[in-house]
Amino acid sequence: MDRREFLRFGAVAATGIVTGCGRDGLPLPPPTGGVKSELIDAHCHLFNGADLPMVRFVSQVVLKAYPEQSRPRITDVENPSLLDHFVELFLRVAGSGSAPTARQEIDYLDGKTPGTNFPRSEDAAKARGRRATETYLNELVQRVGGPVLMGAAPEQLRRQNIDRAFLTELMKSSRVVFPADTMPSPRQTRQVSFDLFSGLSKTARYLNWFSLFRLYRHVLADMLDRDTQAQGFKPVLFTPAIIDYDRWLGENVVRSPLQDQMQVMDRVSRRKTGPAVHGYFGYDPLREVYFRRGKKPENALGMARKALLDHGFIGIKLYPPMGFRPLKNERPYHQRNLDDLKISEAQLSAELDSALIAIYDLCVELDAPILAHAAASNASGSNEFARRADPYYWLPVFERYRERNLRVCLAHFGGFETLSAAATSTRMPQASWEWVLGPQFKEHPDQPVFADLSYFSEIVNGKSDAKDRIAPAFKEFVETFDPQVKHLVFGTDWIMLGQEPGYKTYVSQVDRFLRDECRLDEEERHRFFIGNASRFLPLSPGTIGRDRLLSFYKRHNLDSKRLPLPPAENALARWLRT
Repeated sequence: MDRREFLRFGAVAATGIVTGCGRDGLPLPPPTGGVKSELIDAHCHLFNGADLPMVRFVSQVVLKAYPEQSRPRITDVENPSLLDHFVELFLRVAGSGSAPTARQEIDYLDGKTPGTNFPRSEDAAKARGRRATETYLNELVQRVGGPVLMGAAPEQLRRQNIDRAFLTELMKSSRVVFPADTMPSPRQTRQVSFDLFSGLSKTARYLNWFSLFRLYRHVLADMLDRDTQAQGFKPVLFTPAIIDYDRWLGENVVRSPLQDQMQVMDRVSRRKTGPAVHGYFGYDPLREVYFRRGKKPENALGMARKALLDHGFIGIKLYPPMGFRPLKNERPYHQRNLDDLKISEAQLSAELDSALIAIYDLCVELDAPILAHAAASNASGSNEFARRADPYYWLPVFERYRERNLRVCLAHFGGFETLSAAATSTRMPQASWEWVLGPQFKEHPDQPVFADLSYFSEIVNGKSDAKDRIAPAFKEFVETFDPQVKHLVFGTDWIMLGQEPGYKTYVSQVDRFLRDECRLDEEERHRFFIGNASRFLPLSPGTIGRDRLLSFYKRHNLDSKRLPLPPAENALARWLRT
């Protein structure tokens, strides 16, 4: 909310129309007693297995099997030779070859197909995941229990031994007991599959999570709405991000091309039930470099403009740990990309910078916010790539656009344990990524730069040692850099959050942590859950961004009142309607 709007509303509030206002003029949340507090989920995802390069997403991003690194830390199994089996199992469960494509969901939402081929609930998706696991187990049994032919090649024997080892490991999570020299029957593999999904192991968590990748995107939105409301909060806006990993992961065959993903999210935004949904379009500067060099036909910048102007997208998503810095890029890069482009590392650095400046300028022109992954995770390569998400590398961008109102939110704030490239010591939290961002909040409080606490797994998993470490660091950060809590934003990171055992109580756990451990009062938590997102996102009347979204509503005969107003304007609108 800019100063003129604040003063305009303040004149009304001064008459007593709105009571209980906080220090920044925003009304406090309604009193408890059955009335749900509104929130904006400023960071979530609604993609499924058809939207991602699933093979390398599972093996490189989830299981972290980079060429430079090794085994799956995600599971309870220590044997690195079993990696391929975990990849295959998780791909089967995710239904990456059978999840509804964007085009199939468009046809369903447009009423052209009944949509009966795909699950439309969490339970149905998990049931199909269990059946896929059962089928895979039966295949393993056949391979392990089959005869070994005389003169079999060593590789065949090795493969059979690995099959046996993997099958044995999975059996450990089951109640099925059978002699060591026999193979389970089909009835027993069914029980093993059920037990694998019902257990508390890491493997069970990820089997259940990957099952969700079989669902329609609008069903994932409904799940997020339902689970949020069950915790006493009313979501008024979801801003799900499309991601574009293809060029960095080297897997260019995605069942739902980016253009189709843009179209299906357009349809999800047109739905007339549930919270408003307006996504971030995934922009990959490497895709733009490929286009500019005539190597690929997809114009990333052109698609971004079209998404923002024609398809109801609110902003842009950037994913630096795929392999780029926000600006001033430097080597190294994947050799496959250098070979594809026939380009030097210095040239690629310059062209990535050019593609990034182009998207920043577009976001300024269209008043589109940028959500950027800012955790040392989910990289496409070595730890060097993960470190490119460091907020330190955003400082040149903030300086360049200081007076141009570029809206930026850096995601996954709050760990206070990752050493920044700007650090002069290793002392935490002062050497952390968060501490690098802090002076930006303090010295330029009116610049629209924010951080979100999405996927705050340290507190969701109930680890008291993590809470004991993070709470003091969080309080010190707020006192030092953001004493009015005007730069921190709420997000779930759903569907990625679904891999955590406590994801269905995530909102309430975050609220309790901020209230009880970090001592944020009601007014400050209100800013966190909705007020700050209303400043990061272009929701205020008269902004280019809000007008852009309202044009989308008008084109499709949608009720413009579904697009939320910032809390102050919303309170005024409610009063004027009474």
